[in-house]
Amino acid sequence: MVSGPFFTLKSIPVPVKMYRFLIADDYEFVRQRVKLLLKEEFKDVIIEEASSTKELTDKALGQKWDIIISDINMPGGGGLEALSVIRKTLPQQPLILFSLYDEESFADKVLKQGATAYLQKDKIPAELVKTIQSIIEDKDGY
Repeated sequence: MVSGPFFTLKSIPVPVKMYRFLIADDYEFVRQRVKLLLKEEFKDVIIEEASSTKELTDKALGQKWDIIISDINMPGGGGLEALSVIRKTLPQQPLILFSLYDEESFADKVLKQGATAYLQKDKIPAELVKTIQSIIEDKDGY
């Protein structure tokens, strides 16, 4: 409770939104690094992982996610194939794709195919959280 000469305010708990993220990459190290970044920024978060295209599409279509984050190159077809499958059923699902490919030469192709955003893997530490925050703000109308 906060008091002043003309007012008394009760502390009102502000609900914290729990975010649900799905991370897909065939390298466990990359998934763990992305997971760590997300847990540092978003305190209440549920994060699941996928290591193949099939696992990604099964989880993406089987549960509700705030954002899906996927590598382009994975066993079973990769993130672009998963993007195509996911877009057929969930056209509004925010989906960030990443890769080692140069952003200038690859980003347009990925965005035209329906990705919400594209990041180079080496820029993930600096750009991923900003990109997610921007998507969440757009989605939540802030």
